[in-house]
Amino acid sequence: MRTKKWQFRIVVALMGVLVAAAGVVLYGVHVWKQGDNTVRMRTSEAYKRVQQHMDVSHVQFVTRFVSDTAYDVLTATDAQGETWTIWVWDEGIEAISATKAADAKTIQSQVATLHPTGQLIRLVPGKIGAQYVWEAFVRIAPKGDRTMTAYVYEYFGYVDGVHVTTYRLAERP
Repeated sequence: MRTKKWQFRIVVALMGVLVAAAGVVLYGVHVWKQGDNTVRMRTSEAYKRVQQHMDVSHVQFVTRFVSDTAYDVLTATDAQGETWTIWVWDEGIEAISATKAADAKTIQSQVATLHPTGQLIRLVPGKIGAQYVWEAFVRIAPKGDRTMTAYVYEYFGYVDGVHVTTYRLAERP
């Protein structure tokens, strides 16, 4: 009889653990969906603001860029089929036609020249101060006597493609 009491207690304890785990998973899904809704809402607000200034028919890409100010950067096509990069922030909106911008392939080529052993992780349009830029995030593998992986941000002028500056992050093993 004593053994059955212990078995019952173990079963009840395991059921309690399973219920608690299910609660944690459901809460995690709830938090994840809230974050996803926040991104959608911010993107929707940026799109609405852009629609007030220009006739955009399709948005291909939206990213968040943070420097001295937070920007939503949209790549969109207008009704005439022209592609634009549009920066949206609290104080304004600025658009640059893709025909006036440095090509992403040109920037990728410059990154490969600067860092032949590097791997381009991300290339996005951004803005630093008053200058519109391409931001290239690059991983540089260990080489020679350097045993740690290096990460750098390379910045190029968005329109002319000229190298602006480099930010180096602390090396990591």
